Amino acid sequence: MDGDPLAHCRFVQLCSRYLAISFRAFLFVQCFPELWSQISILPKKVIHMAEYLCRKFLWSGRPEKSKTALISWERLCGPQASGCLGLVDVSAGIGLLIANIFGACNWPGDEEQDLHQMSKFSANAVYQKLRGDIPKVEWRRLICINHGSPKIGLLNATSLARHCEKIHGMEEVIWATRKAKGKSLNAILCRIILAYILYFVWQERNLRLFEQKRREPGVLLRQITQEVHSRGSILPKTLIVHSSILANLLRSTSGSVIIGEDIFLEWHVDEDHNIKPVSVDQPVITINGKFPGPLLNGTTNDNIHVNVFNDMDKYPVLITWNGIQQRHNSWQDGVSGTNCAIQPNTNWTYEFQLKDQIGSFFYFPSINYEKAGGAFGPIRVDNRVEVQTPFADPDGDFDLLIGDWYEDSYKVIGDKLAHEGYNKTPNMMLMNGKGSYLDSKAKTNISFTVNHEKTYRLRISNVGSEWSFNFRIQNHSMLLVETEGSYTNQIWLSSLDVHVGQSYSVLVTADQDAADYYIVATAKMANSTQLKTLEVVGVLHYENSTKPVDGPIPNGPESFDVKFSINQARSIRWNLTTGAARPNPQGSFNVSNVTLSQTFVLQNSVNYKNGTINYAINNVSYATPQTPLKLADYYLNGSGVYELDKFSGNSSLPETVYGTFVVSGEHRGWLEIVFKNELQVMDSWHLDGFGFFVVGYGFGNWTPESRYTYNLYDPVVRSTVQVYPKGWTAVYVYLDNPGMWNLRSQNLKHWFLGQELYIRVYDPDPNPAKEHLPPKNLLYCG
Repeated sequence: MDGDPLAHCRFVQLCSRYLAISFRAFLFVQCFPELWSQISILPKKVIHMAEYLCRKFLWSGRPEKSKTALISWERLCGPQASGCLGLVDVSAGIGLLIANIFGACNWPGDEEQDLHQMSKFSANAVYQKLRGDIPKVEWRRLICINHGSPKIGLLNATSLARHCEKIHGMEEVIWATRKAKGKSLNAILCRIILAYILYFVWQERNLRLFEQKRREPGVLLRQITQEVHSRGSILPKTLIVHSSILANLLRSTSGSVIIGEDIFLEWHVDEDHNIKPVSVDQPVITINGKFPGPLLNGTTNDNIHVNVFNDMDKYPVLITWNGIQQRHNSWQDGVSGTNCAIQPNTNWTYEFQLKDQIGSFFYFPSINYEKAGGAFGPIRVDNRVEVQTPFADPDGDFDLLIGDWYEDSYKVIGDKLAHEGYNKTPNMMLMNGKGSYLDSKAKTNISFTVNHEKTYRLRISNVGSEWSFNFRIQNHSMLLVETEGSYTNQIWLSSLDVHVGQSYSVLVTADQDAADYYIVATAKMANSTQLKTLEVVGVLHYENSTKPVDGPIPNGPESFDVKFSINQARSIRWNLTTGAARPNPQGSFNVSNVTLSQTFVLQNSVNYKNGTINYAINNVSYATPQTPLKLADYYLNGSGVYELDKFSGNSSLPETVYGTFVVSGEHRGWLEIVFKNELQVMDSWHLDGFGFFVVGYGFGNWTPESRYTYNLYDPVVRSTVQVYPKGWTAVYVYLDNPGMWNLRSQNLKHWFLGQELYIRVYDPDPNPAKEHLPPKNLLYCG
C-alpha cells in the first residue's frame, strides 16, 4: 500500500469507528475489487499490510479480531452458498499467485510448467488452476462491469502497478491519474480513456505472451476510440473525444507497455572497386551495394533489428550508432570495448531500441580505420504522432552526409598509422558519396529537386575523418531547428559550421526564382592550397527550372575565423518549451540547479613513443585489449583485462604511457567534463550512451573560476561537441544509463591512435530493466 498513497488514503478515510458494521461490510464489498486487484500483484509483505488494513476497517479500527465483531474474517471469505460474502482470503495465496500472470515474481512448484502448456491463454483457466481448493469466487463479477470490460479500479491498479520495477514512465502515469480526478467532463473522459487503454494493452500483452500474436498500435487506437465513443453515449452529456486527450493518455500507457514497432533490416557489408568517388582506384565499403549506406528510419521507442553480414574477404567489422543512446544496453554499442567484431563471412544481429529519442544521427564502422572507406549512412528518428514538432511538417526531407575523403585506401592508411606513421590529411570532400559539381574529375555529383514556395528539412552530418566544414546554400537562408536529438531555439543562418561527428537539421524554403543554386561545404582551418580540393559543391534544383547554376560560389566566413565559429556555437540554445521524445517540455529536465558529483578534466596530446606517433588523454594512450571491456566486466569483473580507475580523470601523467583507460562514473550522478585541446587543430568529442549539456566554451586555460561563464539556463544537449584549438569546452552529463560507455575523439586519426577512454557506470541492482543482460547471440573473443 506504500506504493499507492491514493488507495491508502481512501481506506484510512473509511476506517471510522462510527460506521455501522453492515455499512462497513457494504463499503468493503464495493471497494474490495480495487483493493484485491492492487494486492494481487504485490509481494507477501505488502499483502500482509493490505490484510492489516482490511481487518482494521472491519474490526473497529484495530487489526486483531475482537469479540465485538459481528462478521468474522473466515465468514467474509466463505462461499456465498454458506451465507458468507464469497470473497477470497488474500492470505490463502491467491494474490501472490495471480501476481505471476503479470511477471512480478517466481512461480511456485510446477504451476509455471503447467500454465505454459496451455494452448490458449484464459484468465478463468489460470484462476481455476491457481485457486485450487479455495472456495469459489466469481472472477467476472469481481473485475468486470456488465458488458464485459474490466472495472476501472482493477485496471488502474494492475496496469499502473507503481511498485513494479519493470514499469517505466511513472511521471506520465502520475500525470494521467491526476488528470482523471474530479467530476469535470475532461476528468470523466480521462478516466474512461485511461481504463480502456489499460485494458487493451493488458489484452495485447497476453496475446503476445501466450498466443504469439500481435496487433499494431494503430489498430489498438481505433478499438480504444470505438469503445470510448460507445461508453460516452450513455453519459448525460454528449462526449466528443478530443484527440489531444486521447493522444496524451495513449502516451501515458505506451511509455510503459507499448514499446514501438519492430523494424527488421538485413545489411550486407562488402567492398566495391568500381565506385571511385575521387577517380582513383580504391576500395569503397558499401552496405547492400550502396555508398553511403541505406537510411535507418524509425520512430521514438521503435525496436531495431539489424542483421549485419560481413561479406568482406579479410577485415572484420563493427557498426556503431553515433548518438543513439542504447538505453540500459551498452551490449549493442558497436565499439571495441563492448562488442567482438563480426568476422569475414559471418553475420551478427544488433537489437536495440530508439528509447526516448528523436532527431538526426548517422552510423559508421568503428574499427580498422574503416570509416575512411565508407559504410556510413543516415539515421532518422521521427516523433511519435502524438508529439508535435516545433515547426510545420516540411514538404520534403533530405539527408546530406558530407565529409572529407582520402585518395589512399583505408587499408593503406590504417596499416601505416599502426606501424610507421601516416602524415597525410584527407584532401577531398564528398557530398552523399559524390564529388563536387565543379570538379571535372568527379564521376557524379549531388542534386536535390525542390518545388517553388515549399519548405524542406535538410539533415546535415559531418561523416568525415578530420575536417570541420562550413555549409551554405546560394541565395537561401536556413532556419536551424534541431541538432542530434534536441530541438533548438530557431535561428536564421546564412551558413553553419559542422564539426566532425555532428548532425544538424535546418529548414530551407524554395522562395527564390526558379533556377539552380549552389550547395556548398568548405573545410574549416584549411589554407588556400588545401581549399582548392577541400570544397564540395552540389545543386539545389527548382522543379521545371531551365536556368543552370551560375554566378560565384557564395562566400562563407574566413577559413580561420574561430571567433565566428565559437559565437555561432554559443548562440545555439536548447528549446525549453517544446516536447521531443515525450510531450512534456525538453526544459523540464535541465541543469539550472544540479549538484555535481564528479569532475573530469581531460587534456589531449600528441606524442612519439617507441618510434610511432600516438594521441593520448591525460598522457594515457588507449591500448585496446583483445577481450571487450563489457565482457570482461560482466564475466570477470574486469580481472586481467583492465584495472578500474588506474588512471586519473583529473590530471595528466608526467609522461605518456599505453594503458586501458577505464574510469568510474557515479550512477545517477551529475558529471562535469572539461575537454582541453592543447593542439593547433580542431577536435571534437563524443560520449556513447548520453547527451552532453554544453555549458561553456573558452580559450586558454580552464580554471574552476571559468564556471562563472557557464550557460546553465538553456545549454543545448547533443552527443558530439567541438573543442577549439588551444581552447576548452565544458559539458554536464547525467549518468542515468548503466553500462560501459566509450568517450572518444571524433577525429578518426586521434581515436585510432589512442585518444579514447571508457566510463563504467555501474548499478548494483541486478534487475534487467535497469541494465539488460547479455544478448542471447553474444559473440565471445579474447
